[in-house]
Formats: sequence, C-alpha cells, structure tokens
Amino acid sequence: MISTDDFNIDELEIAKLSEENLDDLANFDCSGDWKPDNEEDEIIKEGEEDINNFLRHDAYIQQQQGMNTTYLFYYNNNIAAFVSLTADSIKLSNREKKNSELPYRDVPAVKIGRLGTDYRFKKLGIGTFVINFVKTMAYNLSQGLDVRGEPIGTSVGIRYLTLDSYKHNIDYYMKQDFVRNQSEKYADQETVSMRYDLF
Repeated sequence: MISTDDFNIDELEIAKLSEENLDDLANFDCSGDWKPDNEEDEIIKEGEEDINNFLRHDAYIQQQQGMNTTYLFYYNNNIAAFVSLTADSIKLSNREKKNSELPYRDVPAVKIGRLGTDYRFKKLGIGTFVINFVKTMAYNLSQGLDVRGEPIGTSVGIRYLTLDSYKHNIDYYMKQDFVRNQSEKYADQETVSMRYDLF
C-alpha cells in the first residue's frame, strides 16, 4: 500500500492503452488478497475480479473493435488506475425531461464503462482524479477542445456522463455529483444507472 505521505497525485501520468503497454496490465489488481466474510463482501470481490479480468483480457481487444477507449493512469511506472470510455445515450423519465427543459428524452452521453483503482493505490483520491479527468474530457469534446483545452476543430453533442454503479459504490458516485437515472428502462438492472450533467 502507498501511504498518503509518500503519494503525489500530480505525478500521475496518463497513457492510452496500446500494444506497447499490454505487458503492464498483468500487474494491475484492484482486489488484492482479502477474503470475503459475508455475501455482500463476496459481491464486492466478484466485482473487483471482473474489473481485473476486463483490463487484462478484454479492454485492448474491445478497443481494437471500436467498442471503447481505455486510459491508464501510471504512478512510478505502475498502473494505479484505469478508465474505459464508450459512447452512450440515456433515456430520461418524463419528469426528468420536463425538469431539464431538454427537447428529447434520449440524450447523448459518454459512458464510464469500467473504472478501477489498484488496491495499493486506494484511498488516495485517484478515483476522483480519474472521474474529473473524464468530466473535463467529455465537456471539452462537446466544446471542440482537447483535454488541455486546446481547440481541435470538431465537436460532438454530449450532455451527460453516465455509468452503471455497483450498489456498494452509489454513495461514492453521489459524492462526485452523479444522480440516479429515474427512467423505468433502468429499474431492473443489477447495477444502478447514474449520470452527471456536464452543463
């Protein structure tokens, strides 16, 4: 584990997943060797293993297929976290549409398909850093800017940032200003559909 005294978040380096960094993926582990004590812990552990398996086995293949784009966040040459992004749209409930004053119930979005932090780097604010990176990226793309705020000459309509949260992470994402999606479309999911308004 990395202590808060030894960690400097400004030293994080961001790299797009590529053939050159595939060998680094095997060392990423968002779970560690802790053992579940109850059914709720077992669900958490399964979710962590699912995130590990996605990064190690699926992320690059799906990126090559145009299904997502994955960014790695390095600290001292170790992957401290990653995020996988994909295009999305969400359906607003009638009440949500009315309150938002948007013209449509189906609204364009960027989705956080997967987000994971290595267990050695948890409780250091890296998850918040990654989410803020994605918020900035998505908003800037809607304004025709790159992540640094430099003009790129093209833009695309994006209103929301979306994700499907495991139930034990809902409070965390609410602290990041995400809210639950209220449309009946999302009522029967095992995970909880959430969104962040970029505007």
